[in-house]
Amino acid sequence: MEKADLYLKLFQEYTSEARHHEQQRATVTGFFSALAAGILTVVGIDKVLSVADIPAALFLIVIGVFGCIFSAKQYERFYVCMERAR
Repeated sequence: MEKADLYLKLFQEYTSEARHHEQQRATVTGFFSALAAGILTVVGIDKVLSVADIPAALFLIVIGVFGCIFSAKQYERFYVCMERAR
């Protein structure tokens, strides 16, 4: 195997891995967005905010924080793969 072939295979492997991380980030972001929309619908269905809505609001905050951390980590992994590909 020539050096150029090896570099091409490594490039393809790293870009494939980067694409995987980006797709994973997009899928999880879409899922959490839909979940947040559902929670907001449940909270606002009676058109009154009450104490009973606090657990749903706290859950919304928790999934928002988790989603931010997950997205940042996936972007970090994507960036590392793309740097290796370069």
